[in-house]
Amino acid sequence: MGHIHLVINHAPVMGLFFSIALAGYAFYVKDNHVKRAALWAYVFVGISAIFAYLTGEPAEEMVEHKPGVLKAMIETHETAAMAAGALLCIIAALSAFELWNQKKGKPLNPKLMMGIVILSVIATLPIARTAYLGGLIGHAEIRPFSQGAGQEIPGIEAGEESGEEQGENGGMPEPANH
Repeated sequence: MGHIHLVINHAPVMGLFFSIALAGYAFYVKDNHVKRAALWAYVFVGISAIFAYLTGEPAEEMVEHKPGVLKAMIETHETAAMAAGALLCIIAALSAFELWNQKKGKPLNPKLMMGIVILSVIATLPIARTAYLGGLIGHAEIRPFSQGAGQEIPGIEAGEESGEEQGENGGMPEPANH
């Protein structure tokens, strides 16, 4: 189940950017069909954010004991994911509400549609931060600083390491011929 997180976690990020572009295009061409498609895309983004969050715990269990993985990194990513995911779910709920109103025969509410787009543009920052923090967990090569003594990673609160104890070799076993 943890591997699924690594696959699905890209959907809310890329889906959000796609939805914003689609909504922008819909406003440009003034087409309500395209606006409805953008609303459906926002609903998809919210649903994918829920699945990404729900698969996060099994992914954590897969990596929490690996050398070089800090518990603080995982917790910071999880906190950011909760906030960004909540924002995406609000956008999805507003989009679903507007789609429901459309189904009842009401005209498209341009103020609500614009509010959804503005909120989604604002959401790009927390979702991008969440993605960045998640990438730091599994990709030591993108970490701005080493995890050596006394150095911290910006945006990550200091905490205990989840994996093996950090020694001179950064948690790696001693070479056989020393």
